[in-house]
Amino acid sequence: MDALVAFGVHLGGLRGRRHGLVRTGEVDACDGIVGAQRARALTCRRRRVRVAMSSASEDDTRHPVSEADEKAFRDLSERLRRTNVYFVGMMGSGKSSVGKLFAQRLKYRFLDTDVTIERLTKSSITELFANSGEAAFRELETAVLAEMASYTDAVISTGGGIVLNTKNWSFLQTGLVCWLDVPVDVLVQRLADDTTRPLLQGQDPAQKLSEILAKREAMYKNADVHVPVTEAMSNEAIAQEACRLITNFVKANPPKSAALYPGKMGSLDS
Repeated sequence: MDALVAFGVHLGGLRGRRHGLVRTGEVDACDGIVGAQRARALTCRRRRVRVAMSSASEDDTRHPVSEADEKAFRDLSERLRRTNVYFVGMMGSGKSSVGKLFAQRLKYRFLDTDVTIERLTKSSITELFANSGEAAFRELETAVLAEMASYTDAVISTGGGIVLNTKNWSFLQTGLVCWLDVPVDVLVQRLADDTTRPLLQGQDPAQKLSEILAKREAMYKNADVHVPVTEAMSNEAIAQEACRLITNFVKANPPKSAALYPGKMGSLDS
């Protein structure tokens, strides 16, 4: 059994447990374990995910911040009331770099689904796609997202295709979803020398990115906040604009407590 499938089974018992969303027939690594043995197994597996999540957040490089920005983020933090912020968008849109900066400003923890998966499987995303296929990768991605959704006070960077699985929205909507919308021509420039993107291997980057965006754009538009990104914007500028737009959204839609944003998808049970 390859690394990704092994960890997919390993995390089966975590998928959707917090929200009661495990599908009939979904692999559960805890089948056959009863009573105290089952509880110990679940605790161990959950700890493995959390260790990977913690390791994925080790880089804590600090950046200088102006007094005005500090005040703006402090105000937003108070308004969010511990609600998670999820960054979605295309590969190369800056979800990880902006998300990390945003978390520092907000004084939240930072989590990254792709980095956590790589820590869990001890393989790169490119290797996982090549050895196990995209479908198997997406299953594990959902399991990791489900665990992250059980946290509060977190900024979470997600994989570009995470929006395609309707089930994932059940977890994304426990927080506030922010779409970093970057034009394809800017993405092409950013990814020109990046060989770690499995969906771009052996493809014309501009054409492939346009095709991918066409399939995902409608789902990205379900985000609570839309942040248009231009070529001239630095990560600092993007984080500041995200702060401004999210603050406006939260003012109009204040959470009663953490994890109470319904999002634009409506009920996913129908």
